[in-house]
Amino acid sequence: MKKTIIIGLGNPLRGDDAVGLRIARLLKERLADRMDIDVVEAYCGGIALVETAIGYDRAIIVDAMAKKAGEPGTVFSFTPSPDICSRNSGSSHDASLCDALSACCALGEAVPKEVFCWGIVPKDIESFSESLTGEIAPMVTVVADQIIAKLNAEGE
Repeated sequence: MKKTIIIGLGNPLRGDDAVGLRIARLLKERLADRMDIDVVEAYCGGIALVETAIGYDRAIIVDAMAKKAGEPGTVFSFTPSPDICSRNSGSSHDASLCDALSACCALGEAVPKEVFCWGIVPKDIESFSESLTGEIAPMVTVVADQIIAKLNAEGE
């Protein structure tokens, strides 16, 4: 059986940016009996994010995904590639997910062989708030259900 980590990303004080954290909390409850799955919340990307996933066979990452295309609440599921970057990937202080995975792999770290991401287009990630907007709040259950369906479809 594959050892899986589900990582919910976000900032709990930036409104819809917390959607990944909320999904992780729901999945932690719903998957509590699954000894092959760990669910964690993370507040950083790049190398630190990849370090969280070292030693797992598969990583599922959930985050708000500020994107020009798509209305708030639109869900994207994808495997990471160089053309899909995090909003902070241009920083000289950290690396994009793909670059971080490549760097850790090159250093001999046991990074997951499978990485899958869910991105939810947020409405508001700039305001200070501990609440999700009306368009994003229902997506917590929707995306949690999608992730569980993916796990179940794979027989894991």
